[in-house]
Amino acid sequence: MQALDCPLVVCSNTSPLALPEPQRAAEQLRVLAERAARRGLRIGLEALAWGRHVNKWRQAWDIVQRANPSISGSVRRQLPHGFVG
Repeated sequence: MQALDCPLVVCSNTSPLALPEPQRAAEQLRVLAERAARRGLRIGLEALAWGRHVNKWRQAWDIVQRANPSISGSVRRQLPHGFVG
């Protein structure tokens, strides 16, 4: 990732075992983003349209804001097969 100078993208969880806990997701994203920042990387959270609890970009953005937006961000891209705003 460093050689390509691009962010690491993590996606919302699709598992039926996923918990609807945005604060926990934010804490986990913060830990991941801090580890990535030590290596000069940024983390982006993408809300998959088929994600179990986070399936809208606004939900992902809320988690990023809770985590630490200075070392992470949200990824927003439009897919022809199911983008949900």
